[in-house]
Amino acid sequence: MEEADSLLLSSLSPALKLLPAPAPNVSTLQSLLSLNLLYPVVSASLSVLDGGDVEELPKTTSKKHRACAKMAERVKAVGYSGEMGYNTILYPSLQSSRSLLSYLAESLQKNSQSLEELEASSPPP
Repeated sequence: MEEADSLLLSSLSPALKLLPAPAPNVSTLQSLLSLNLLYPVVSASLSVLDGGDVEELPKTTSKKHRACAKMAERVKAVGYSGEMGYNTILYPSLQSSRSLLSYLAESLQKNSQSLEELEASSPPP
């Protein structure tokens, strides 16, 4: 499963580049979760998909709950059909995180292909 997770994380590299520096080296999904990086990775992925800002997880508990609820709504808005609520992001499990990140990676791939097709079909200036 670690190999699959590494492949999944590498497919998220366009979004990972948007993380504030210094972004730690994350090689497994477990390390991503243990470093509390799910929220910023989801935020960065969504910023590519929906044009929103990359956000950091707030410090206080009540603000974390609100921010994760808002993030869950953004995830649903881009079409994720799996179970999604503030707890999915704030208290992630490997299974739910893998499902969410797989969806985001697939969406990022489709998004980049669409942009490439659009650029290829537009006439030169």
